[in-house]
Amino acid sequence: EKNKTVIAQFQSKVKELSEEKKQLEEGMKEILQAVKEMQNDPSVKGGETALTIPSLDRLVNAMECKTWEGTFDANVHWKAQVDQLTGRNEELRQELKRTQEAATNFSHQLANANEKIAQLKSEICSLRRSEGAGVVFQTMSLPEGMVPSSVNIINSLNESLLHLLQ
Repeated sequence: EKNKTVIAQFQSKVKELSEEKKQLEEGMKEILQAVKEMQNDPSVKGGETALTIPSLDRLVNAMECKTWEGTFDANVHWKAQVDQLTGRNEELRQELKRTQEAATNFSHQLANANEKIAQLKSEICSLRRSEGAGVVFQTMSLPEGMVPSSVNIINSLNESLLHLLQ
């Protein structure tokens, strides 16, 4: 009789382990499928990308909830849930911080662009007023080998000099 109960326990353990094996195989297939989809997706770069595999998450949660004896412990389950949510909360805080920094950066860039636009508008107005004075700004030809940015800088300095001389 004792041997029958031991055999029954082993059989139930084998059945439980085969079910876990089947679930793990299913999770691995889902991971492989997700990786293949990522490789075919042109929007995914070479960086890190998080994979979401629901069946694997459920299996890991269930395995974490079992105690050494193989029985389900609700306290372990809830602690695992709290730990997971705490980790996700920290990830969201970091993402919010990065987003706020990016928004601040863009705000500064927008303010600088608006200042530049206002400056250019005032320069256009002054150029329109100076059209009647007969001053014509001409670009000067520079030696070969000078990059366009150098030409632009020199031309703008020449224009500023002419403006100051008026």
